[in-house]
Amino acid sequence: MQKILSLLLIVAFLSCGPMKNTGETAVITSVSSNAVVFMSFQIQKDTIGKRNSIALLHTVKTTAKLKNQSEADVHSPNFLTAKIYFGDRLLQTIIVPHPMFVHSEYADESGKLASKDVVLDQAEFFIRFQQNGANHIRIFETLIGKNKTALFQIKF
Repeated sequence: MQKILSLLLIVAFLSCGPMKNTGETAVITSVSSNAVVFMSFQIQKDTIGKRNSIALLHTVKTTAKLKNQSEADVHSPNFLTAKIYFGDRLLQTIIVPHPMFVHSEYADESGKLASKDVVLDQAEFFIRFQQNGANHIRIFETLIGKNKTALFQIKF
């Protein structure tokens, strides 16, 4: 059963084409409230506007039920927050590490453990959630030393 569901998700992802970011708001079709929604995004630096921008790449919806998810423990001072709403009521908050800030640990030439922080110009990330009547998502960026900034919203 899991292999069939995985195969269906892969086929669904491959059949979707990228969607251009036409502003801060995009519209997607609605599905029953018993659906799990997978959304893939691309975040990139906007050198002109001096802020990052997000574009929706793919959306996959399937009839399923997610198990109770424990809240992610984000250890990075840079992270993204997706707030999922039904009207004005907040249903769920999803926090993910900022995909453009990568912390790597490796063994150097002498065999000692070293680490390096890299800031990417663009990266991809995804969120998944139980739809449960959700009709609006807002994505915020929190960077060390800066205020939380709204980057994107999507309405169903």
